[in-house]
Amino acid sequence: MRGSMVSANPDEARGEAWLEELAEQGRPLTDKSNHWRHNAINLASLALLLAVVPGSYLAFRRLPTPLAIAMMGLVNGTVVFSLFTLVVHEASHDQFLVVRSERLCRRLNDVFGWAVCLLFTRDYEVHWRVGHNVHHRRVLEDDDPQNCAKYVLEGRELLTKLAKVWLIPLYELEVYRLWMKGLDDRCPKPEASYDAGPWLRGAGFLVGWTVILFVPFREAPVATLITTLVAIKMAITLNFLKSSFEHGGGYREVEDQRLKTRGLIFPLKDLCFPFCITPYHWEHHLVPGIPWYRLPRYRRAIAHQVPDAWRDWIFPPGPVLLQRVLLP
Repeated sequence: MRGSMVSANPDEARGEAWLEELAEQGRPLTDKSNHWRHNAINLASLALLLAVVPGSYLAFRRLPTPLAIAMMGLVNGTVVFSLFTLVVHEASHDQFLVVRSERLCRRLNDVFGWAVCLLFTRDYEVHWRVGHNVHHRRVLEDDDPQNCAKYVLEGRELLTKLAKVWLIPLYELEVYRLWMKGLDDRCPKPEASYDAGPWLRGAGFLVGWTVILFVPFREAPVATLITTLVAIKMAITLNFLKSSFEHGGGYREVEDQRLKTRGLIFPLKDLCFPFCITPYHWEHHLVPGIPWYRLPRYRRAIAHQVPDAWRDWIFPPGPVLLQRVLLP
């Protein structure tokens, strides 16, 4: 199916009128002039997301200890993944918080982006402020810092990697180390901006997690350690699946950047990947300035206008998606 779709018209969509028309329909949704409403949505969403962490403890504490650890790890790993979707990703587009002054807007978004990234030894400026915007222009190319084809796994390679993450103790830490090295190597370095070296990133990691884990580690050190490792496994799993579902399955073969990604339509997509960026990834790449909470409205407005020849390419049904990603 992948081959037939690509061979049908691999170049036709480049610059085609229908893509421009659909993008034009989305541009009014980028309006964030109601700053208070936009900021309230994002700050309230962040507060609710962070409340899930103690909430998971209260919800699962009466379960048998092994089951409680597993459930809290899975939930908290999803929270970690979602922090990057909601805060870091939106901040890299200057739209986690919005104010009238462009300079202040950028600084506010940088503060939130750095706050999350330092917890995970990420360099927000290099990996996201620069790297993510290169990704939007160079999807799946060798110089795409975030999703070059080498790091978008498919088929047996994807399944093997996920099996190792879950079955080999501490393998997730090696995966994360290699991810960080890959980002450092591939991301262009900003010429006139601050580059957080390993000492600052390491200090942010140590101080941040010492504060976060001090009380639970003092009360239950073994359970806290295991829960944290399960959470890391879950966050890494979601990140692998995110990249594969967004860009995997032969999507490098088309030339138009706007057709190198897809939207997800399977049930529970928003539960698996909160805050809309992955389920509505095609719409996000078509008009990056649309806030995450308006992407579903954008899809409802334009999905029926996608030409039949490209419908399954952009919105593959669940079985087609699994065939492209898991059985390429």
